[in-house]
Amino acid sequence: MARPALRIRVAPKDQKDWGNLLRGGIQQVRVTLRALTLLRLAEGMTAPQIASLL
Repeated sequence: MARPALRIRVAPKDQKDWGNLLRGGIQQVRVTLRALTLLRLAEGMTAPQIASLL
């Protein structure tokens, strides 16, 4: 039995902040992967889709 899709809502300000974080300078890998994952979840992607993307 599959788990239901994880739905999260991210405020536009937070999405903008994470986008800026990803565009600017050097970041730790785990910070970058977490920001990418949260942005993709907010776009409606599923966890398996994100896993294959990353």
